[in-house]
Amino acid sequence: MPDDRAARAPRQALAAVAAAAGLALVLARARAGVALEPVAWEAAAQLVGAAALLLRREPVALAVCLPLCLLSPVVATPVALYLVGRWAGPRAAWLGLLAALAMIWPVWRLTSFRSGVALPLVLLLAVLVPWLAGRGQRSAAAATALRLAQERTAAEAATLAVRRAERTRLAGELHDVVAHRISLIVLHANLFDGASGDPAVRAAAAEIRDTGRAALDEMREVLRLLRHEPGEAGLARHALPEVEGLVAAARDVGQPVTAVVAAVHRDPPDPAERTAVRVVREGLTNAVRHAPGAGTRVLVEDAGPELHVQVLTTEARPVPTGLATGGTGLAGLRERVALVGGRLDAGPTPAGGFVLDARLPRRAAPA
Repeated sequence: MPDDRAARAPRQALAAVAAAAGLALVLARARAGVALEPVAWEAAAQLVGAAALLLRREPVALAVCLPLCLLSPVVATPVALYLVGRWAGPRAAWLGLLAALAMIWPVWRLTSFRSGVALPLVLLLAVLVPWLAGRGQRSAAAATALRLAQERTAAEAATLAVRRAERTRLAGELHDVVAHRISLIVLHANLFDGASGDPAVRAAAAEIRDTGRAALDEMREVLRLLRHEPGEAGLARHALPEVEGLVAAARDVGQPVTAVVAAVHRDPPDPAERTAVRVVREGLTNAVRHAPGAGTRVLVEDAGPELHVQVLTTEARPVPTGLATGGTGLAGLRERVALVGGRLDAGPTPAGGFVLDARLPRRAAPA
């Protein structure tokens, strides 16, 4: 309500000024002997015209003021023309101007023809000047809004450029630090592999080496995305055949995992298939980290137009593993699932386990 009163205050002030000026004009015309008899008619015309300025629609206010000019030169008419020029759209503004110009001749002939030909020129100025002033203010306001929008766009672009530069810098630092450490792990695994004759040790060293190399490849893929660099065909690795490797890796560290993959693999994999692999990876990672040794079940199946993915840990095994968590895995996974138009449910089960359940819409297979 206060905002509405504040918006109406300028119109109320204009209406009051127009009413006072109109009544003063009526008195001046009466003294000059050119007023309409009875004078009350002209006074009423001035007051009605001033009241019309309170209308929210500017063309309607002008439509009320113009006919009143047949009774008396209504002071509110120039104000209405200014409001039309300032607030009305292009079509309504031009129609209002033409209507006001068309009224000049009959107004002169019916009200003040005794004053000679000078009055039409005065009326023409009284029409054009306020209308042009209103249109000028409208153009200035539009130019200001455009300039502010351009400045806002430029500021957003500059902020985005700073963020990208910072992200690129952090990506470089991440690569330098993490790649160095993982490379050392791979090199040490090579040393174990060459120095030991025990087949079990050599197999473990080979597993560590392969895992380190895979981690390096995946990290470089993420860094390419951070740097907005064109990726390689590495994204195609995130396909349903990779689920078997993820399950095998979890079993190798002692996690009893059963897996059922009953979904159709597409070549190249669609976004739903790649996201399904991410869900399986996150689910198995959480199972190994938070419930080591607990029975884990992986299900990937076609469910009509959707791909259904579920990773279920059957029981809680709160055994300390020494593995830290960043706390952002599920949040990032939800964002990834949402990007493909799917939904993800995650939470504890009544048996004390944990379940990840995703429904991912699949695109129509190419013909």
